[in-house]
Amino acid sequence: MTPHATGPTDAPSVPAVPPDSPVEAFDRVHAALGHRFRLERTVAFSAERVLFQASDKLLRRPVSLRVSFDPDPLVRTWFMREAEALGQLDHPAIRHLYDIGLEEGFAFRIGNWIEGEGLHQAVQRSVRPIPEVLILTRDLLSAMEHAHARGILVRRLVPTSLITNAAGHATVTDLRYSSYVLPVIPEGERPAGQEFMAPEVREGETGEPAADIYTAGATLYYALTGSPPPLDPARLKPPTQLREAAPAVFDRLLSRALAADPAERYLTAGEMLEDLAKDAGTFVAPGIVV
Repeated sequence: MTPHATGPTDAPSVPAVPPDSPVEAFDRVHAALGHRFRLERTVAFSAERVLFQASDKLLRRPVSLRVSFDPDPLVRTWFMREAEALGQLDHPAIRHLYDIGLEEGFAFRIGNWIEGEGLHQAVQRSVRPIPEVLILTRDLLSAMEHAHARGILVRRLVPTSLITNAAGHATVTDLRYSSYVLPVIPEGERPAGQEFMAPEVREGETGEPAADIYTAGATLYYALTGSPPPLDPARLKPPTQLREAAPAVFDRLLSRALAADPAERYLTAGEMLEDLAKDAGTFVAPGIVV
């Protein structure tokens, strides 16, 4: 698949010094955007990226407000291009993007606010209940099918970029390494979470839909067993060896999804979902559509 764009992605360079503290970041964003958005709290902070829970004063709805303070024009272009990627998609299991913009010293994007927690936080408490793993499977594969139909490969899912809610539904929030943004990723940038990426993607290939089957399978393996799959697929242990209560169907499903050779994996997300349904029944997670 060839990454494509619908408009300019180069963001102008705005030299600025990243904030030293969450308080400084809050004050700077409030000064620039407070006329439209009320900042409720700082959810995550780093010198380069900050996430706020906020309220849209005009539309009276909660939103996520992600800010990039990184002064490097290449990083800023990457941030804006990822926003474009999110804007190409419209699926309940992928964060909706409402707006993007540039202010003096930072770039920002506005998305829907998602109540929940990161998959990594949920798994730290306990491996996910089997019904939640089934819902997660349907959510992720449905989202993948939607993205693929629009020419976008996700390429990397990691537990920290998935938000799960109380009903077990998951939302993809990160497309930083998707095929859509590949042309603008700064040279030498190495993604975290290598164990969640297909071997060919780790080696620098763009990948095919089978690469997304791998990253979805790795995420499901983690949710089901509490451990990421090994970097070497040949060392993969069936989920039932790590969790006796795991449905046997996942031994077969994930051994195929996590095959080292892309040709041995499922060809499409829909094929993998259909294979699961043959053994797990026809339960449909409400609200998930392609």
